[in-house]
Amino acid sequence: AMDINIGVNLYGRALTTTGALSTFAINAIMPPGCGGTSTPIIITQPT
Repeated sequence: AMDINIGVNLYGRALTTTGALSTFAINAIMPPGCGGTSTPIIITQPT
């Protein structure tokens, strides 16, 4: 479990293996390259 409380700045990702994640009044910033926001590069098309 992970509890992220007031005033925390989270830069990047947070991972929990138990599935419990709670937040309250935080700033979560995803830096470039952290997340699937760009389209994937497909080298070979499926047949």
